[in-house]
Amino acid sequence: MNLFPIPSDALVGMYHPWRDFFGNLPFKNFILTDPVRQQYPWRELVISLFKDHQWPLWNPYSFAGTPLLANIQSAVFYPLNILFFIFNFPIVWSIYIYSAWVLGFLFMFLYLKNLNLSKIAAIFGSLCFVLSGFFTAWLENGVLTHTLLWLPLILWSIDRQKSFFFLLSSFFSFTAGHWQIFFYVFVFANIYAFVKHPKQILKYLILNSFFLLLTLPQLLPSLEFISLSARTTDQVWVTNPGWFIPWQNLVQFISPDFFGNPSTLNYRGVFSYQEFVGYVGISALISAFSALFIRRRIIWFFVGAVALGLLFALPTSLAKLPFLLDLPLISSSMPTRLLSVVGFSLAVLAAFGVQKINIGAFWVFGGTLLILWIFWPTKYLIIPTGLLVTTFLFRKYPQILVLVLLADLGFFVYKFLPFTDQKYLYPNTKVIQFLQENTKSDHSRFMTLNDEIFPPNSNIIYRLQSINGYDPLYLKSYQELVGGGNRIIVPKDYRNPIINKLGVKYVLSFEDISSPDYQLVFEEGKTKVFENKKTWPRTFFTDFSGKAVITSYRENEVIIQTKNPVSKELILTDAFYPTWKVTIDSQKAEIARNDNFFRQVFVPAGYHTVRFYQ
Repeated sequence: MNLFPIPSDALVGMYHPWRDFFGNLPFKNFILTDPVRQQYPWRELVISLFKDHQWPLWNPYSFAGTPLLANIQSAVFYPLNILFFIFNFPIVWSIYIYSAWVLGFLFMFLYLKNLNLSKIAAIFGSLCFVLSGFFTAWLENGVLTHTLLWLPLILWSIDRQKSFFFLLSSFFSFTAGHWQIFFYVFVFANIYAFVKHPKQILKYLILNSFFLLLTLPQLLPSLEFISLSARTTDQVWVTNPGWFIPWQNLVQFISPDFFGNPSTLNYRGVFSYQEFVGYVGISALISAFSALFIRRRIIWFFVGAVALGLLFALPTSLAKLPFLLDLPLISSSMPTRLLSVVGFSLAVLAAFGVQKINIGAFWVFGGTLLILWIFWPTKYLIIPTGLLVTTFLFRKYPQILVLVLLADLGFFVYKFLPFTDQKYLYPNTKVIQFLQENTKSDHSRFMTLNDEIFPPNSNIIYRLQSINGYDPLYLKSYQELVGGGNRIIVPKDYRNPIINKLGVKYVLSFEDISSPDYQLVFEEGKTKVFENKKTWPRTFFTDFSGKAVITSYRENEVIIQTKNPVSKELILTDAFYPTWKVTIDSQKAEIARNDNFFRQVFVPAGYHTVRFYQ
């Protein structure tokens, strides 16, 4: 397997020091960087810690230290992680990404057959689900699609009254790694259960109680992290033009590239293409509309789901209400992700409608396309028009419409998603080797002065410690310490004294640093490495009396040997967090805060072994 479903071409094609090594390498899709800047590094660290017989509790490589298990997107408890213990990580990551297509298709097919649909209709709806705009846009992210794909199995378990499968599939969805999508899945499934079995409310209350108990190992640490994070203060939805789906972007249900496509570098729409593409295929959209003419109560449930999903995803007065009321969790989540349940519901409706397409659907969509051609003519309307005609010609042949849908959505997937060579997956360079060799012994950190150098979290793979970080959840105390940040914190003021205290030994920059405190020690291509001559040690006594040496530094444990003539406070310049504990000569002690962020402990005079651990 030489081509991986990982956007590593964007990593090495957009950022240094890899560009210094590869040159101007072409990359396919510039907006797909989160998988290589978040999900892949976090999961790789989780698995490596498990293999090292450690619980994946802490990530010391970002934000000067941050929780790992409590970060829901690290998906520590996701049962499919067992695959990572069978093969090497990159291979299994590819299997993991591809499995979203396979599992999503199988679960959707099982559910649609359960609704007494024909085999061909079930295939049509299942393809629509796993190749839809939302599923494709977030496929290589991993956590969103794996959270969503369990929804049809949950609905099947509700229909079949399979309590065990309801609990199991709900647990899999929860632990897959995306709370917002799971919230939609959970609400959707429980409303569905009430509609289908109104007399069994007590049963589902009990099942949900059991489910809650199962999730506590993940739920409690994550809620604690959220309460200590800056999540509720860095989401300014009022000034974000892409917080809701702009009304004009509804056209992407008919033409996904009406405003261009990031993979062809001509996207001219608002905010992010990834957030607004609700495309399910022209033949599927026509089939879904045709389902309105079928007399089955279940159809109106999914019609309602589409309507409510769009009502709260578009900038309507009702959609703004949760944010005006500042509802916990909801008010910090972008409602564009409601396209997950909208796309799923349209896929179900399409499966119903493809069996008997109504001629009225062609009048509706034909008229819509005609209006677009008249007022907003663009080449991106050619394919939707051709697909409309093709669907009309073969409207009585569902088998052919499956092929039409596959060609339509298959082209959409091929155009948007990158599949990259393994050699681009976090390759080593001379700058990286220099940092690894010169930060290992003293556990020092580095920072960058340019956004194009070492994007946050990519350093995790190389086990390099940085003061940068990129995460929807990060400690508010760190934001207050270094300033700024909205999910991405990249401090650039190397003159700030706190940089020295954070143990930043190296600064990476394109430009020269005109300061006697910094010396150029290495360079590769455009990337220059400057050594900070005034950096502080990672651990020290408050008045620098005595001696403190780190003898062991692991993700969940730091051991320090101390020698001090008088009793003093010892500081470790890692993030304070409630889950950390400390002992002095195996006797429990109390951790205090220094600068409201660093760990501090009072150490008696003499020789001692101080152990911070989780």
